[in-house]
Amino acid sequence: MHLQWAPESLSKIMSDLKDIELGTLPQLCCCISNISAAIIIGILSILARLTCIIIFFVTFFAYDVELHGIYYIATTIFSVAIIFDILLLIGAIKAKMYLVLPWFFVGLTTAAVLLLIALFEKDVNVVVTSLSVVQALVHIYLPFIILYASAEIFEKTRTLDQVIPIQPE
Repeated sequence: MHLQWAPESLSKIMSDLKDIELGTLPQLCCCISNISAAIIIGILSILARLTCIIIFFVTFFAYDVELHGIYYIATTIFSVAIIFDILLLIGAIKAKMYLVLPWFFVGLTTAAVLLLIALFEKDVNVVVTSLSVVQALVHIYLPFIILYASAEIFEKTRTLDQVIPIQPE
């Protein structure tokens, strides 16, 4: 089957595509838009990671406590993840999907690190283990809010330039 190149029909198809809506996306966070939730997640995530890094550094250098190696790995990952938190915040504010979407993987990585902290924590420290599990469960949910926020951004910023035209043979 050969498609005929018809510029007038292609422009009609492309104009019809512009009018198609993706549908209404559910709001996953307390009845606010997913983009607003992404901004809040970005701000809280920056504050939480900075707090964790400060606490880890104080524990490393100020106290004579024997820590598992996972805390050093977590500090490194959280330090790098702050960059993605800032990108999430900027991307959500400026509606740039390519800045928002990488945080999906950062959120899942954070959940994995928190589960590893809970797994390797000593049995006597039930509070840290419990908090790590609760935070990991939250961080399993947050990336999906970010995924829906990037879908909202895509829907808002979609233009005819993003549609790939059919090439003539």
